[in-house]
Amino acid sequence: ATNGPFSAMWLGQVISSLGDRVHQVALVFLVARATNSSPLALGLVFGAMTLPAFLVGPVAGALVDRWDRKHVMVASDLIRAAIVVAIPVAAALNVGLVVALVFVLAVVSTFFRPARVAALPQVVADEDLISANSAMWIADTASDLVGYGLGGLFVAFLGPALVLAFWLDGASYLASALLVAAVAIPRLVPAAGLGGASGPEGPTSL
Repeated sequence: ATNGPFSAMWLGQVISSLGDRVHQVALVFLVARATNSSPLALGLVFGAMTLPAFLVGPVAGALVDRWDRKHVMVASDLIRAAIVVAIPVAAALNVGLVVALVFVLAVVSTFFRPARVAALPQVVADEDLISANSAMWIADTASDLVGYGLGGLFVAFLGPALVLAFWLDGASYLASALLVAAVAIPRLVPAAGLGGASGPEGPTSL
């Protein structure tokens, strides 16, 4: 039978991932345009994209174990939507602001990913967990293949209207937030005598 909650999470992942790939391609051209193709500026942007995974990733995973996974995912999507639509404005002011926004965007994403992984066992049966993880991986891989191509088309045809690529990604995050918000994910509560270890609360759900 079709798992409605998982389908909503999967669709949200596909939409936001496609939007990400489009904005990432557009970001390269936006920064290049704003800095006369400065290699240093482009390098700083790509560094800001990758560094948080090493600096914040381990801490984010530990914190997500203590927080409500659904709230983390929804809040992450809403924050990322606001950051993405602000990037073109920042590019018109100072490329340093773009680097800072990209860094914060990557930091927020490091919280979303472990929350999504931790939430999957709460919305699919144990016997379906491998298939669910595979479906998420396929969605990410397909987004790479399709999204970067779409990003290239946006860059080629939008020209001065490149800002629309960032608005599209912002809209994709909002769509993902709405889909995740509609998913019923059981709360986790501290298990008695385990010093804060958590487990499903049972019938209570979000």
